[in-house]
Amino acid sequence: MTASPENVLTMLVSPSATRYRDQKTQVAILERLMEQVRQVPGIEAAAWADSRPPNYWNNDDTFHILGQPWSHEAFPSSPLPIISPDYFRVLGVPLLRGRCFDQDDTAQRPNVAIISESMARHYFTNQDPLGQEIAPSAPDLKNPWYRIIGVVGDVKYGGMASEITPVWYNALAQSAGLPRFLMVHSSRSASALGPEIERAIHSVDPDVVITYRETLEEVMHNAVAQPRFRTALLTLFAVIALALASIGTYGVIAYSVTQRTREIGIRMALGAQRGQVLSMILRQGARLGLLGIVIGVAGALAVTRGLSSLLFATSARDVLTFAAVIVILLGVSMWASLVPARRAMRVNPVEALRWE
Repeated sequence: MTASPENVLTMLVSPSATRYRDQKTQVAILERLMEQVRQVPGIEAAAWADSRPPNYWNNDDTFHILGQPWSHEAFPSSPLPIISPDYFRVLGVPLLRGRCFDQDDTAQRPNVAIISESMARHYFTNQDPLGQEIAPSAPDLKNPWYRIIGVVGDVKYGGMASEITPVWYNALAQSAGLPRFLMVHSSRSASALGPEIERAIHSVDPDVVITYRETLEEVMHNAVAQPRFRTALLTLFAVIALALASIGTYGVIAYSVTQRTREIGIRMALGAQRGQVLSMILRQGARLGLLGIVIGVAGALAVTRGLSSLLFATSARDVLTFAAVIVILLGVSMWASLVPARRAMRVNPVEALRWE
């Protein structure tokens, strides 16, 4: 199943922490709620999780792998989402190797874990990660081991613009806790499905609190709201700068043409064609534009490091972007030179020779 963001509904479900205090009762209420939610027409898959991509994770920790020398630098803190079996199916995250969690992965069974593709690639370069054992925190804390049973595609939890980082997952039934995000994939409109899901949940426990009801599309939209505003602001400044540059180029060329009126008249009296005059003025504008472009590109390359955090899915030194900007600026420069050039074409040689 391929997940579309607009077809995935997420909401934070908070059963009473005083009523459901221990792992057994927490797992039980989540199972009862899930059973009722799955009966809502149109739901194709549903899952619980304590984290929600692309910009929220509930827990992170360092980790260590059995048989590998450990250090804080080698095993930095990474997101550790706790999820139920259908989590990857809801989000459309591919299973690359092994298996996903299932209903048999309970607290009474050996602990199991699933790792992301980037973790498998980084820590198990020349070996099969399946069957290897991983544990949270430093080795001296003697936390329980988790056997790796699967490898899945990478998911971002640190924001849309964040780098891909290693992530490993625990099974919900083996790591209880409240509250939890409910995530459902539906064949119907996910936003319209919300009230029906809430009624299903409250039919089990009327005291459950439900907040943050959003489609995954809305979550992703909100996650990039601030970068989008900054981009819009920079675009506005860029348009204003482009307009000022055009006016400045026009002014310089127009003034130059005025100063060269006598020269242009002499050239035309000696046989220069209007097209040659036009070409001469346009070349002057092109030289000014190219000089400005060279200076601007050099300055842009110098500040790309600071702009990297504002960009998403593109490099701060993207060649196509720089090429497009150069073409646009050169075009603006030629356009700003065109009006003075056309005026120069209409110079009367006799009047120009009398001009002072």
